Amino acid sequence: MDIKPYLPGNKEASEAFEYGWAFMERYKDYLNAQPRFGEAIYLVPDFALAYHCHGVCLAHLGEGERALADLKRSRELGLDWPEYYYGLGVALAALNENEAALKNFGAITKIKPELADTYKERADLYLKLGDEDKALCDYSKAIERNVFQLGYCHYQRALIYIARDELERALADLNEARILDTKDWKILFHRGHCNYKLNRLEKAAEDYRNVLYYNPTFADAYYCLGNTLYEMQDLEGAIRNHTQVVIKEPQAFEGHFARGLAYLTKGDFAFAINDFLNAISINPEDSEAHYLLSEAYAGSGEEEAAQASLLKAKELGFEP
Repeated sequence: MDIKPYLPGNKEASEAFEYGWAFMERYKDYLNAQPRFGEAIYLVPDFALAYHCHGVCLAHLGEGERALADLKRSRELGLDWPEYYYGLGVALAALNENEAALKNFGAITKIKPELADTYKERADLYLKLGDEDKALCDYSKAIERNVFQLGYCHYQRALIYIARDELERALADLNEARILDTKDWKILFHRGHCNYKLNRLEKAAEDYRNVLYYNPTFADAYYCLGNTLYEMQDLEGAIRNHTQVVIKEPQAFEGHFARGLAYLTKGDFAFAINDFLNAISINPEDSEAHYLLSEAYAGSGEEEAAQASLLKAKELGFEP
């Protein structure tokens, strides 16, 4: 887009604006763009395009009221850009005026249907409003138009597919997102989830290990890796990873339960008993934990305790 016709004669204001424009258009870095546009306005108070761009930045930064004021000022100063409706949509969405935001996004799609950012922003709003069908449609349109936040749109579309159990489609999007953003561990975590559910256990384990490379304190990744290794019959690996869950989140029922199951399968009944007792202390109403505790007691030869735990499991509704 050629912005030169809109620049003022003031050299300093033009330079400040062009810096802001580069931050905004090339990198979608609204935080660093906004003060540059503000500087341009300070130097040239009737700089219409600077008001427009300043308003768009404020809208993306969540300052809806200030954004609306700047966008309207740009119109008062004679700027007639179709992107005005895009800016209004983002600002109104920030103010939770959702119907008005959707109306403005709809206007810009009719005037300038090639503007990919509109579909990304509208998809985010539809998702916030719980309309997954329309969000999915708009993320797809943003991807088709090669939106700047391409990896983000693939990732968001993948999450919708995961919620619908369309795992192959989700994997395709997560693979694209991974290519575009190699360090986002959340992509790897969800890809591991898909691979696990599709019984691609080696790939799932690799994804969870890579998550932990980037985020070694993430207990959920240890838990999922432990479950994956359990399914792969690597009981030592399962116990090792579930131990990390217990260390990081000692009040998490799942960590004690999963490690207890691995110990039980391995035949380490004393350790299994300890974990199931800890799990039950956290959630006394879990019938399966009581049942597995009875199995551990039976394995260790404690028949009376085994019968008591089995009876409790049945009282809570467990059916072996």
